[in-house]
Amino acid sequence: GGDAVSTGLPVSKQRSELSNNYDLGFHFRRGRFDTDLVGFLIDINEAIAKQALILPLTANGGFLGGQPITIQPIPSQPANGVAFVPLSTSPVLLRTNFTDARLYGLEYTLDTRLSDSWTFGGNFTYIRAYDKATGLPPNIEGGSPPATGFLRLRYQPRGKHYWVEGYSTLTGRQRRLSSLDLSDRRTGATRTRNQIRDFFRRGACLRGLVAPGPDGICGTNDETILIPTGETLAQVQTRVLGSANSAPFLTALPGYGLFNVRGGFRFSENSEFSLDFENIGDKTYRNVSWGIDGPGRSVTLRYQYRF
Repeated sequence: GGDAVSTGLPVSKQRSELSNNYDLGFHFRRGRFDTDLVGFLIDINEAIAKQALILPLTANGGFLGGQPITIQPIPSQPANGVAFVPLSTSPVLLRTNFTDARLYGLEYTLDTRLSDSWTFGGNFTYIRAYDKATGLPPNIEGGSPPATGFLRLRYQPRGKHYWVEGYSTLTGRQRRLSSLDLSDRRTGATRTRNQIRDFFRRGACLRGLVAPGPDGICGTNDETILIPTGETLAQVQTRVLGSANSAPFLTALPGYGLFNVRGGFRFSENSEFSLDFENIGDKTYRNVSWGIDGPGRSVTLRYQYRF
């Protein structure tokens, strides 16, 4: 982005990542109780990361993949700038071996039979990742998931052909977003002053959120105020960005909890019907690099026959 600085590293052909994996686990089982705990550490050497393509200002107007290049100057590098093409509002990215990263965490699993008819189970996963050089979240593709737990409670009477299970997915707030996550429009959704201006004059005006100018036509650069707040374009830009030229819309992803119910009926050894009612609360949620929100309230019916 606009705060990019040179690493001083020469550009070289991309190489395969190298990783060393270490894990230590414990398993305990007694009667109706069964549990596992695993700790792990992963060192990724020469991690492949996405980096903004920085070119000399003289590259402005050239072509990349048949697309004209626009160079956005970088204050810290007067002779260089970040490359953009019309296909995206985000900078052109390239994959390169950039740094070394470390990931560590734990996984815990529990299963227990509460009675002849009731069982309870769940698991929990925690991962923390950092760049070995800076200690910051590493720019690895896919990002780092938040702490995530899964719980389930099943009722299945002995000798009966049906079962019912309530289950839930719970995640914590993910505050450790890398610079790549923050610049990704699917996650941090970085906005620039020009993007806010264009949406104010066109998209927001066409939606009736911004008052058109004296000519009553949107997109003619005379739009006046954001109707719900009474703000001018300059005031909106200042509220969203402060004095910066661009900033991520989200600096963290909120945690969420989903409650679901499923059940089934077995007609025979080969035939079974099941129903799954997911996200009963119709919660809005997403994780790093998903690109879209997860499914809302939904019902799935399934019939299975085994030959």
